[in-house]
This record gives sequence, structure tokens and C-alpha cells, in this order.
Amino acid sequence: MIRLLTGLVDDAGLFPPTSLSMDKALARFRTTSSPMLTGRFLVPGDRLDELSSVLDGPIDVHVIGPGATEDDRIRVLAREGREPGQMPCYVEGSDVGACYGKVRCAGIGDEELAAFIQVAARESRPFKATAGLHRAVRGWDGPGFHGYLNVLLAVARSLTGGQAIDAIREDDPAALVQGARMLTDDQVTAVRWLLHSYGSCDTSQPIDDARELGLDV
Repeated sequence: MIRLLTGLVDDAGLFPPTSLSMDKALARFRTTSSPMLTGRFLVPGDRLDELSSVLDGPIDVHVIGPGATEDDRIRVLAREGREPGQMPCYVEGSDVGACYGKVRCAGIGDEELAAFIQVAARESRPFKATAGLHRAVRGWDGPGFHGYLNVLLAVARSLTGGQAIDAIREDDPAALVQGARMLTDDQVTAVRWLLHSYGSCDTSQPIDDARELGLDV
């Protein structure tokens, strides 16, 4: 797996449209491995007790929304949503405070997504993405769906004074693959410092796409 993609995808199997049951989501999490996966499990705060009840060992999680657990097997690495005294956290919208950013890619227009990325780069505010970012290339999930390669290259362009919108709108897989492979080691480090990861309810498709595009080596 090329370094640009390493540790990119959080497991959001509990969330729509996959919406697995807790036991099935946990089983899939335990049996799916790839350098592209972060090894983090996304869980709603109000389902932490449910996770605890079926847990088979330690697990690293990001907690979505309010909720707490006393189960020391559940290692909370971050919150998604502001919780007083809980850091690090990822927060959508303009209330930045000391938190990282978060962008919801489902239903967001090209210009709005590009603008979010440009601001994140300008303000040096790391972020993660969520919702609707399952495939590598723009449009592979259907009209209006963004691709994770598009987002990564949009970050790269923003960090070097370019226009994020050009990468967001690129729908030629060959151009995206070439762009990913042309990034220097320093550029890859900078891109992944800014874009931490994204949550996908499907943990196989992103890997399959990378393999299809020859980015798994």
C-alpha cells in the first residue's frame, strides 16, 4: 500500500448505509486487515455499553456523540463532537476552539468541499472526513459522490498554493493515480498530517479500489 493511503480508513460499520449489528460489526472489524485501515472502530456514545457487552478484547475507538464507559478494554482515542474536557475531538462547522475539523462528504457540493479543504490548509487545522466517501474516484459511487483520491489530492494542492477544486472535480482515474504517485515523501507527510482519516461503513471497497488502481504496492 502506498504511504499516502496507509492508515486512512476508520471502520464505520455501525453507521448507514451498512448499519451492521454490534456483534457483526465487531466480527468484521476483527477479521478485516489491511495497511489502509487505521484499526479504529467508530461507535456512537450511546452504544458503548452494547459494545462492552459483546467485546472480546481491547479495542481502539473514536466515540461519536455523548457517552462514556468504564470498560478499560475500550480505549477512547478521540471524540467526534464536542464534549467538555474531552480531547482530542473532531467537530463539524465553524465552532473550532481547540478541536480538529470534520467534513461530511455526503451531499456536499464541489465548491463547498474544496473551500473546507482550502481553509483547513490555510489555518493548519487537521481534519477527518465522514459519510459518503467509499470509493477512490469521483463518481464511482454514482453522480455527486466524491472519491478519497480526489480529497487527498485536493489537500495536496491546497498545501502547495494550488486549487483544491481542480482535484475535487477530476474524474480520470489515471490522472488521480499519477497525481498520487508523483507526491514526494514530504508532501505525503504534509497531506496526512492535515487529513487524518475518513470513516467508511464499507471497509472492503476502499481497499479493492486501491488494488484495482495498482496503489496497493
